[in-house]
Amino acid sequence: LGWGPGVFVFRMSLYGREAMAFFDKLKEADAGNGKCVDCGANSPLWASLSYGTYFCLECSGVHRNLGVHISFVRSLNMDSWSEQQQQRMTCGGNTAFRQYLRQCGMPEELQSGGGQFAGCESQAEGAIRQKYNTRSAAAYRAWLAERSRGEGGAPAPPSVPYEPPPPPPKK
Repeated sequence: LGWGPGVFVFRMSLYGREAMAFFDKLKEADAGNGKCVDCGANSPLWASLSYGTYFCLECSGVHRNLGVHISFVRSLNMDSWSEQQQQRMTCGGNTAFRQYLRQCGMPEELQSGGGQFAGCESQAEGAIRQKYNTRSAAAYRAWLAERSRGEGGAPAPPSVPYEPPPPPPKK
């Protein structure tokens, strides 16, 4: 891992301490990465490659249940991180994702794990399910994928107005 003039220099693959040193640098660049993007818990050790965001153990379980097509979950210190994955995390960040969702008009209670959501075990689970099953989240996910591959020229994701997803089917 190295720091260039404002740019990260990627190694082939990072694991363990090397990976944590990389993520510490990203946390220095964006203090928002030091808290769970979904509930605000300190020192998250899990990430979504889909959004370039960081979250706690409890929220990681909800992300895993969303499916890899919505949120591809990795452990910061137990998984290895390829150059492409490092690039994706560098292009993302909790602060950028939260700012984007605010710009789209997503209610604050969805961003902070609050509110009441039918059919969910916890408020946090309901907020996470609603937040990531929106057109706004899908647009950010697609933009981040293109940006991390060096495709497209859009410096910011397209603003897609927030619309709540349809309620889950009754069991």
